[in-house]
Amino acid sequence: RLLAFSMRVLALFLFASSAHGHGFLAKPPSKNGGNQSTPLIDSIYYSVASFGIVDKAFFDGDHSVTPWTQPGGFDYKMAKELVPDHPQTLHPCGCNGGGVAHCVGVDGLATGFGETTLGAAPGVPPVLTPPQWPAGSVQEVGWNAYANHAGGYLYTLCRKEAYDTCRDEHMPQGGSAASDIQTSAYLACVWGCFEATTLEWVPDSQKVQFRDDICTYARTDPLTKVGKDDHVWRSTPIPDKGQVSSGNEGRCTWDSVVGFSS
Repeated sequence: RLLAFSMRVLALFLFASSAHGHGFLAKPPSKNGGNQSTPLIDSIYYSVASFGIVDKAFFDGDHSVTPWTQPGGFDYKMAKELVPDHPQTLHPCGCNGGGVAHCVGVDGLATGFGETTLGAAPGVPPVLTPPQWPAGSVQEVGWNAYANHAGGYLYTLCRKEAYDTCRDEHMPQGGSAASDIQTSAYLACVWGCFEATTLEWVPDSQKVQFRDDICTYARTDPLTKVGKDDHVWRSTPIPDKGQVSSGNEGRCTWDSVVGFSS
């Protein structure tokens, strides 16, 4: 079975004034084709190829009530209405622009299994060979980030045929021609597909690694938080200073380290 893989990250603090991404799923690679060795200095890659981050997400009109206060609770409907006159599209696989037509798997954008997109970044998007994992197996996954906004994350799966069926059934004429009702039905379908298969954590498996150097890392004791539908999220192992000192939540980095690679 072909599976689409998604990592969902909730940031506690979002300071940027634009909707640039600050990280991406790197192992296995996501639809933007990035990996664990994408360099920090190449910030344009994170900004315009790592797409799909909703800027300044919050609840109840209060910027201090961030998505991490209700993991999984901020959804595509809230993203659309968050900023007056500037609807945003929250999609599990990311979008190159504000409308659903620019999302992965819609209107020909990186639709094929293994196809990627660089968004507005220069270069030719690579075609990848997604890994094959036996059902029920334990696999190492990871994400790459160049800016830390704390919060937490989890991993989800959706069968590729189910993912494509959401598009074909709810937007038969494509994303560009879809009505608001069709678009909402499509987003509900793809989010439901991913959220229905949220992966469980392997105990004591969190670590912070230097790029793709498998011999340079620090093992950490993961903190967890229960969110929507009782899914268990993990806190990022590098908390934002304000998360601990101001929010009285999380743990300072050194307090969470339990060992090193050497």
